[in-house]
Amino acid sequence: MNRRKRTGPAKEFPYYKIQYWDDFSICWLYIHKTFTDPLKAENFVLTIGKKYRVAKYRIIEVMPGGEQTIKTSE
Repeated sequence: MNRRKRTGPAKEFPYYKIQYWDDFSICWLYIHKTFTDPLKAENFVLTIGKKYRVAKYRIIEVMPGGEQTIKTSE
């Protein structure tokens, strides 16, 4: 059996990820989705947050040199 080769383009920098606070685990957890624009990431978490009751979140900017938090909800 042969492995499939990735056909999509590699991620371009910067891209954005979302973390939300889990009270049960007492830690930040990632939502496994990436975004090209921080506004799209925030709109996504606000939409999903209503359904899953995500009250506390933060948006992470990923650069070639590492990650940086750019926005944290109250």
